[in-house]
Amino acid sequence: MSYTIEEIARHNEEVGNQYFSRDTLRCFGQSLRSFTVKEVKGRVFVYGRSYDGKQFMGYSLREYNPTSGHMDLVPRDPANPWARLMSESEVMTAINRL
Repeated sequence: MSYTIEEIARHNEEVGNQYFSRDTLRCFGQSLRSFTVKEVKGRVFVYGRSYDGKQFMGYSLREYNPTSGHMDLVPRDPANPWARLMSESEVMTAINRL
C-alpha cells in the first residue's frame, strides 16, 4: 500500500504522537512538504532535512509503522544510533542496510 505524508502525519497525531505537530515542525524548520516517503521491501520510511534556525542539522529518518502510527528511529550506525545523517545518500544507505 502507498502512503502520503499527510496520511502518515494524520495517523501519527490520531494515536497521540507529536512527530508532525506544528510545534515540532516549527522547532526543526520543517513543514509536511519537507518530508519524502520511501517504501522499500514493504516498509515505509519518512525522511526530511532538519534545521536549527537556518543551520542545516542533517536528515531526520524514521520508519512509519502503519499498524501503530508510530515513527521509529532508523539509526545511521547501530553503534551510535543518534549519529546524524548529513546527505540523502546516507539516508538511502541506512534504509538499505535494514
